[in-house]
Amino acid sequence: MEWIAQHFNEQGFTSPKGKSWTPRIVYDLIVTVGEKVETLGNIHRKAITEARAQGLSYREMAIEFNEKKIPRRKDCDRPWTERNLAHTWSKLNRRKGKQQQKESPSAKESDPVFKKSA
Repeated sequence: MEWIAQHFNEQGFTSPKGKSWTPRIVYDLIVTVGEKVETLGNIHRKAITEARAQGLSYREMAIEFNEKKIPRRKDCDRPWTERNLAHTWSKLNRRKGKQQQKESPSAKESDPVFKKSA
């Protein structure tokens, strides 16, 4: 988003409201036209899941991710390591578990005995 905004501004393009481009304006425009913006977390989850399916170790994943130039974080030029890959995978799994807990109804809500009658 940042690169696109910078490029548009360098080319002299103005935003739909006639202002300079910002990463947020670019993001909003992409969302408006229906393009799916993939989060860095989703990119990491997909890449690590695929690498684990291939049987790669965290060390091998780090080498592959660095070769493919998969960014660790926004505005971070530091390379992947075995340790930060393991940490990232652990963090992604904790988030996924919390999301699943939020999405699944509690036992009381799903049990017909506890449902309110209309």
